[in-house]
Amino acid sequence: MTFSSIFKRLYHMSRAKVVIVDNYFPELAALKFKEEACCIQIWHANGALKKFAWEDKATPLRAKSEQKRFKAVYARFHKVVVGSDMMGEIFKRSFLLESEDRLLKTGVPSTDYFFEQETLKQIRASYREKYQKKTILYAPTFRDSELNQAKILLDLEKMRELLSDEYVLLLKLHPSIQANATIPEDDFVKLFPKNQSMQEALAGADVLVTDYSSSPFEFALLSRPIYFFTPDIEQYDRERGLVTGFSELIPGEPYLTTESLARGILNDEADLDEIARFSATWNKYSEGRSAANLVDFIQKKL
Repeated sequence: MTFSSIFKRLYHMSRAKVVIVDNYFPELAALKFKEEACCIQIWHANGALKKFAWEDKATPLRAKSEQKRFKAVYARFHKVVVGSDMMGEIFKRSFLLESEDRLLKTGVPSTDYFFEQETLKQIRASYREKYQKKTILYAPTFRDSELNQAKILLDLEKMRELLSDEYVLLLKLHPSIQANATIPEDDFVKLFPKNQSMQEALAGADVLVTDYSSSPFEFALLSRPIYFFTPDIEQYDRERGLVTGFSELIPGEPYLTTESLARGILNDEADLDEIARFSATWNKYSEGRSAANLVDFIQKKL
C-alpha cells in the first residue's frame, strides 16, 4: 500500500460518522476521529480457540513502541461486534476493553449465511453431485512456518486407506500458502479452489476436520460432525498460545494421530448434542439477522 493510499484512507476515516474494520490496522493509531464518530470492529471470526492481539504470546516480546501502538489501535474501537458472551470476554482481554458498553451484541453478520436454508440445500446438493461421496473438509489454521512451504500434518495415505470408500477429502489451505502446496490430487484428495469462499466450503461439507481455527464456530450452526486434529497441540500452545481450557471448550476430544482421527470418523464419534451446546454458547446472539441488527445500530448513529 502506497503512502498516498494510506493518507486517503485516513482522510476519509477521519471525516466519517461510522467506520467499520474487520482486523487490526496500525494506521488507526494515528487517526483522530470526529467527536461523534463510531469505529466498529466486526473482526473476522465469531469465536477464538487461539490467543490473539494483546493475549498473543509474542506481544510481551515486542518493542515498547509497538505495544504502545497496539493499545492506541484498540482504543479506537468504540464498539466491538460479538456473537456471544464467551467471545465478549475474550475481546475484553485481547483488545483491553474495560467497559461492557463497548461490546455490540448484534451477533456476527457473516453467520447469517448459515441461516439461508435454500442456499445451503443447493450447495450441499452440488457437492453430492460433484463428488459422489460424502466430503470431509480439512481446514487447518495458518501457521507462520508455512509461508514458504505448505505442510500438512494429516497423513493423507492413512486417510485414503481408511476412508476413501465412503469419503472424499477436501483440503482448504490458507490462501497465502496454497500457491506453495505440492500436494497431488486424485480421486480421494482434492484441493479446494482458493477463489471459492470458506463459507461455501463449510456449507457443502459433510464433516469438518480442523485444529485451532475459527471454522468450527460457524460449522456448528449446521449441526454436522466436527473433529479436532491436534498432533502439535503442545508446541502450538507453547509458541502461539491456545485459549485457557481449550480441550474442555471444544466439542469432543482432540485427536493426536491420523489413524485415531480416521477411525473416529468411521465410527461417527462426533457428538452432535455436544456440538449443539457448543454452538449455543458461541453463537448466542447470531440468529440469522445479525447484519440487520448491525445496520439498525448504524442507522441510529447516522
